[in-house]
Amino acid sequence: MSEGKILSKRSVKAQSELSELRASWAQLATIERVERLRALVDKRFSRRAIATGVRRSEGLVRQLLELENLTAEEKQAVREGSLSVRKALGKIHERRIVDRQRQPEKNEQERAKHTELSQPAIEPTAPTAESNEQQSANRTDLIVKAAIDWVSGLGLTGSYLQGFFAELRDGITFLVFAKVKPRPEEVSLEGDPQQVIESSRPKREVPSGPGYASYCVEWYACWCQRLIPDREMRKKVLESVEQHFREKKWLVEPRAFNREEWWASLPW
Repeated sequence: MSEGKILSKRSVKAQSELSELRASWAQLATIERVERLRALVDKRFSRRAIATGVRRSEGLVRQLLELENLTAEEKQAVREGSLSVRKALGKIHERRIVDRQRQPEKNEQERAKHTELSQPAIEPTAPTAESNEQQSANRTDLIVKAAIDWVSGLGLTGSYLQGFFAELRDGITFLVFAKVKPRPEEVSLEGDPQQVIESSRPKREVPSGPGYASYCVEWYACWCQRLIPDREMRKKVLESVEQHFREKKWLVEPRAFNREEWWASLPW
């Protein structure tokens, strides 16, 4: 059989599996959805392809796959309905923060020792203005990608996502920024953007209802000041992230946007 026919058969089978999952999605329990999604990932389906195939957002697919990190007892609680998906995700993120905080100091000492031994014998040349600009551009691209992943994980689509960006762009007051303003040592100009964002999560239970929007806004105000203290750069990053989701049609084409209606009708 020719390679073209083999690839064609694989493509038809892939579309069949995605169509089957899309058709049965509403009847599947949450954990069953997780198991079906994991089976597709194990078969080399990308999360983006899965999201397109089942007509759900990529952020939702990522959230569901996160539930694989639950304990057996927590998965059973999700099945029984005594533990919501949002609270389950909160438990997973809290454990990750605790795990990072428990990293042995010995690892830091070993890395420091390795760094000292790895220093080149020849003095490096002074960076040029061009190399500094390139490093800055690379850093900005890294932050934009991390911010896109963060927004994707919030589970907002359509008019809700459009409204969220309007709030970040025009609605955050000085008081919100002042409330979560970092100490100088908390500003991380070279830290891993994803880790900085995750460690900046508000230290409280994820709320439901309209309070979820305020929670996300506070989270943004917290991490962007730690990761992007420069206001102009912060504005450019937000514009790039918003443009990404605008080109994606907000993942779901929104109807006419009304800020007050958005706040009042959030389904969380």
